[in-house]
Amino acid sequence: MDEVNNEIESKKNRRDKIISMFIDFGKSVALFGLCAMIGIWLAIGTRAGSSLRFAQRYFKYYASSNYEAMYDMVKCKEDDFINEDYFSYKYESEKLYGGVKKYEFDDGVRKGNKVTYTVSYTTGNNKKGNFEIVVEKQKDKVYGIFNTWKVNLDDIIVKDCSIAVPSAVTGYVDHISMSGIKSSKTEDGSVTYYFIDRMFKGDHTVTLNENNITTYTFSEDFDSSGTQMVIGTDKLKLPEEDKNEMCDYAKFMLSSMYGYAMDGVTQYADIAYMFDSNADTQAKAQTAFDNLRASTVKEDGGLLKSINISNVSVAISSYTYPSDALIDVAYTYSYVAQTGRTSISGITKEYDGMGTAMAMLRFKRVDGVWKVTDISMPCADYTYNELKK
Repeated sequence: MDEVNNEIESKKNRRDKIISMFIDFGKSVALFGLCAMIGIWLAIGTRAGSSLRFAQRYFKYYASSNYEAMYDMVKCKEDDFINEDYFSYKYESEKLYGGVKKYEFDDGVRKGNKVTYTVSYTTGNNKKGNFEIVVEKQKDKVYGIFNTWKVNLDDIIVKDCSIAVPSAVTGYVDHISMSGIKSSKTEDGSVTYYFIDRMFKGDHTVTLNENNITTYTFSEDFDSSGTQMVIGTDKLKLPEEDKNEMCDYAKFMLSSMYGYAMDGVTQYADIAYMFDSNADTQAKAQTAFDNLRASTVKEDGGLLKSINISNVSVAISSYTYPSDALIDVAYTYSYVAQTGRTSISGITKEYDGMGTAMAMLRFKRVDGVWKVTDISMPCADYTYNELKK
């Protein structure tokens, strides 16, 4: 009986050992699995929390011109000139044409919560360059343990910039109306300063408009804080379309004055509309017209019978912003004239010739229209020269 009991007890002990072995094995497998899971979790968390990995992803977006994804990785306070549109515009203007063929990150420089990486790259066009990325550690954590990062844009933002323009004009800084920008005028009111607290480094365009007539466009590289862009009246050149308008009118005035002066019929009142209506201007213009007419007929009966004007060259002699321009008109001419009667024979004869002459017109903008306010137009020289005949 004892032998039977001993055998039963022995089997039970072997069974218990086997079960214990399986339990221990299961515990080991579970422990190894848990360690593996922890290892994977640590690897993923460490990768996700890596400042270098974060910066590398940012650069890849930059190299592929994915500015929207880049902007999702930055942290900055937005305002009129600091936002996604301006961010995209800045980097689009600096786009790496040809793509990036190869690049290399340095080890990064750590200072406080920031790490600055410099990326050396070569484009598909074999152009070399550097791109700096500053990443900043955030309070939020991955899985509550691992670091998170954002790109810090402080190094590409300039502060306290200003733009000075003549007070007579309005306009835009890029697409932002100047009327919405902080401003102040000089003591005499002639210049207005516009103040911009923050904007991205790089080129910005100022478009000025005066009375909805003339438009001026300027570009400035705001590369450092405190940059001041000064647009004085000397920079407000005569717009090309205004210049062309004046030049065309000067040519018309030249031929018209000769035609009307030589027809012997037209009176100044008939052509007064060609000049500004100001009384002083009208007096000057009538004197010029009367003198021209008088010069085409000489006291001895000699006269200018016809004139053919050619090779008219018109140039802006001077321009004073906003509404004063002096025009020089140079031209060549050929003519047919008649000599006067001499006291001996009383015989006249016809002759021809050619020469060069100058006229000068002053334009002023009156009520939004350029008008002639003064004219100097001596008659072409048609003096008979016996030695040349």
